[in-house]
Amino acid sequence: MPLPAGARGLALAGDALTVIGVSDAATQSYLENVRAAWVDIVRADALARLTRAATRALRAISEELADAREAEQIGVPPPGGRSSADVQAALEQGRQAFRLVYQEVESATSVAAINTALEQARDNGLTWLVGLDWEPYPETCPWMVGT
Repeated sequence: MPLPAGARGLALAGDALTVIGVSDAATQSYLENVRAAWVDIVRADALARLTRAATRALRAISEELADAREAEQIGVPPPGGRSSADVQAALEQGRQAFRLVYQEVESATSVAAINTALEQARDNGLTWLVGLDWEPYPETCPWMVGT
């Protein structure tokens, strides 16, 4: 969310938000805009989190697939212990899982729906995608104007 004209940055101390370099009225207006866009802000964060996790995990599986194919070509057991067919299947399952969760978050119309999609993914064994450290997002913007 773009800062108001003249702002030099944001400061967040606990739940108190201050827009540096502008009046309290401009800070209040900015915070109202943040509150109005809260679902979009949460959605963007959740999608970025999912994309980072999926990219890391799917890259690792792709590397395992390349190693398995190379090993099979030279006639030795795959270093990861899984055949290229098994790794390929895991890669496709991972891609599909990512797409489904991403689409659920992308189409969510509330923070509660975003949290539900992420909680269900984690409950369904997709901790590699959601992360063990994920905490549900606050349903409304938790900040107030700092003094």
